[in-house]
Amino acid sequence: MKHIYHPILALPALLLFVCPVAPQSFAQDIPAGEAAQEKAPLWGLDGGEEQGPAETAIEAKSSVPGLLVFPSPDKRYAISWLLRDEAEKADYEVSNHLVDLQTGQSIVKLADGDGDFEGRNHGGMRILWREGSRALVYRMEGKWAPREVAVIEIDPAGKIRETNLKKPVAAAFAALLTQKAPAIWDNPEGEASEYLDCNIGCAFNPDGKSLAVEAEFEMNPKQIPGQTYAAGRLTGTFDLVTGKLTVASQELTEAMVVKEEQ
Repeated sequence: MKHIYHPILALPALLLFVCPVAPQSFAQDIPAGEAAQEKAPLWGLDGGEEQGPAETAIEAKSSVPGLLVFPSPDKRYAISWLLRDEAEKADYEVSNHLVDLQTGQSIVKLADGDGDFEGRNHGGMRILWREGSRALVYRMEGKWAPREVAVIEIDPAGKIRETNLKKPVAAAFAALLTQKAPAIWDNPEGEASEYLDCNIGCAFNPDGKSLAVEAEFEMNPKQIPGQTYAAGRLTGTFDLVTGKLTVASQELTEAMVVKEEQ
């Protein structure tokens, strides 16, 4: 929670006084950070203004139900996406599939059992294809942050490899909290992605073997009084060969206990 310290506001016929209450902060040596240079945010942090799934639908045969959306640049692959009535028949436990349009067969499930469909509450799906159409990043939207962000790669033999991006990003933020605010984060070995809402932006680097990454996190995004709130951001590179995230810059911007309302 950001507390804004107001000066005395002089009005023609009224003096308004605001008495700020400082938050209880546990952050240690949080850097102020340099002024951010103006640049376009990476895919995923850019507001999602591209076409939605339905607007990208194509006509093709498939062994799985739903529309075929977000076709690859070479038109070899597409993603299945259920309409509302189809999702209802499945009791809303649905998966999106990566479909090979040459065979019409699913080659891998995306967000198995927790996929996106028309009208999903706090839902949405975004797909970023790599040039050459043999890798993609999928992002399943959620209420506070994406439910899932992962990379799928297809090797020349058709073998599939899926790599989760949320876990290494959350682990990096957990390490930052451990270093800068140990009084509020004492779970360095725990599953950080369960406690930290991480919003991730990325872009394939020209070599195709790594991703440029920008990410933000919040803990206690509802800012519930009496509980800890923390936030931060980082940039780095995710190596698709090793599956490791190398952090280039990071900053803990907030670390405090939210004050009880008076």
